[in-house]
Amino acid sequence: MKINDFIFRFRGNGVISNAGICRVRTFLNAACEVYVVLSELNENPSTSVTNAVELLVSELIHQQKIPAQAKILEHYPKCTWFAERFDLVTFDQHNQPSWRSVSFAFVKKALECSDAEFDDYQKDKRVQKEIQNALNGIPKIEKFEYVEPFEITERRLAILQDQHSIEDVKKLLDTYPSERELSTFIKQDMSLLAECYACPSEEYIGFAEFPVGNGRVDFALFTGRSRMNVYLIELKGAQDNLCRQNHYHEFRSSIQEGRGQLIQRAMWCNQNYEKFRLFVHQVLKEVKNGRRPYHAFLGPKYRLEVDPNKDVRICYVLIGGRTGNDLSDSQKRHAEDLAVHPDMQTETWDSWVNKLTRGRP
Repeated sequence: MKINDFIFRFRGNGVISNAGICRVRTFLNAACEVYVVLSELNENPSTSVTNAVELLVSELIHQQKIPAQAKILEHYPKCTWFAERFDLVTFDQHNQPSWRSVSFAFVKKALECSDAEFDDYQKDKRVQKEIQNALNGIPKIEKFEYVEPFEITERRLAILQDQHSIEDVKKLLDTYPSERELSTFIKQDMSLLAECYACPSEEYIGFAEFPVGNGRVDFALFTGRSRMNVYLIELKGAQDNLCRQNHYHEFRSSIQEGRGQLIQRAMWCNQNYEKFRLFVHQVLKEVKNGRRPYHAFLGPKYRLEVDPNKDVRICYVLIGGRTGNDLSDSQKRHAEDLAVHPDMQTETWDSWVNKLTRGRP
């Protein structure tokens, strides 16, 4: 049951404005558990929910808008490059937060709410009116001129000059290429992976043959703000459809093999999380110092604004096979991924290409 739903203005520490806004929703379920959902808003002119979560929760409790025992869910609505995401936030004895990614299914069950609760808030007239009322109370932001550093512009132009077109991608897929052919093609232009997974869109570093424990993944992508998001990506060939055309609609053996490899990587990361977290931040530091480990491919803004002391979010992506039946393949991929890991994502080459925006109107 939803108790309240309002736009909250909080004290931030943003460069442009020291006043931020977020959406706050409180739920009480049948087990008498109180959950509070803090939603980031595109209209927020200041510090993000992630960067301000300690202050934000303290203010809400101090103003008696939420109970102190409430469980906190951080929510980022869907954007162009990212699916909607939720994280359960906990605080240690020093009020330092940590985040654990949870699935939409977990959120609906915990909150006892419907899918419609998280529909596009920008189409909700009540919410939009409250947002505008909150923004009207924030002092007007003075205009300023930003001059982009030359190296960012130069790198962006270099990527655009050398990048594969979407027609190049489709032409390659028409030849039903092997895993090796696809890997070579993407290694030449890792902005293809960034286009699907980087957020913010220009803030990323791509890697090839990236080590994870005693093995490797074909590609890795570092991106994000405040907390680093690490995508571990395995490729399989495009010679066959994703699923067998039998009664059970099973994944083909190559897809099962790729998923098995990713599951092993996920198990290692879970068992050695702190070791992996320190490793990826060390790799990022090397890149910032001018080195290029693991075939590093730099985005225009590769000096990621992430905190080395914060948790990292690890996502596991398998791209392989072709789409036979779009609906049934999609349902199969979703069900199998959800059963294994909340951050596991299986794509066919066709579904992956559909996420590319280059060359589209």
